[in-house]
Amino acid sequence: FTENIVLKVDPKDPVVEGSNVTLMCVADGNPPPTSFNFDLKGELVKVKNANTYTITNISRNNSGEYKCSLPDNPSMEATMNITVNFLDIKLYLNKTVIRRAGGSLNLSLDIDSSAKPTVSWTKGGVKMNKEPKNTELTYSDAGFYELEVTMGPLRRKASFHLIVEGAPVIRNLLKQHDRDGHHKVLICEAEGSPKPAVSWNINGTLIDEKSFDNGTITHKIAVVPSANLSVTCTVSNSFGIDTRVINVSSRK
Repeated sequence: FTENIVLKVDPKDPVVEGSNVTLMCVADGNPPPTSFNFDLKGELVKVKNANTYTITNISRNNSGEYKCSLPDNPSMEATMNITVNFLDIKLYLNKTVIRRAGGSLNLSLDIDSSAKPTVSWTKGGVKMNKEPKNTELTYSDAGFYELEVTMGPLRRKASFHLIVEGAPVIRNLLKQHDRDGHHKVLICEAEGSPKPAVSWNINGTLIDEKSFDNGTITHKIAVVPSANLSVTCTVSNSFGIDTRVINVSSRK
């Protein structure tokens, strides 16, 4: 006769939603029993010539108390509580998000989980200390954002690409001496998106135009002034225009 009965679960904790879980009923005796009753949260399943029952694609609704017992002696039973871990996330944003500079992102994230998850953000593959800001967007906020939510072995991801558009603004208009002393190098630094067009009111030689990155453009030209000049840099795109003037002397 049987004196001890044990209910085992494979895999052991943590049980995660979507996995297959096998219940195993182990009883002693000589000979040991070969048939068992499994109580699946109130639903009775009889198993003959086996001591296991597998729940496929287990869901959060399967969390609860499970039992196994002997068909000829129902009072000889073993019980176990199973908690099915789950993690759902919903990011309420399109894959590509276009906003105006100074506007707001309206980031909305819903997380449904069986325990407290860990939330992390990256921008351009670089880890952020906090989630993306919602208000007063600047051109430097543009980029590719990825969210990762983890809870134990469960991992969920979501992402979006933020484009910040607006009229260009000249941030800096500088002059430098070139190494030969004859040329003056003029540098116009501006922000704006789409990429602003840069123009000057004098003829010069384009030295360098840095790649357009996160709404920032830097335009360098070399000039040989024959007189004192007022040089104007103009930047423009579909949203607007900005100009700034710098005085350039003909003296070395």
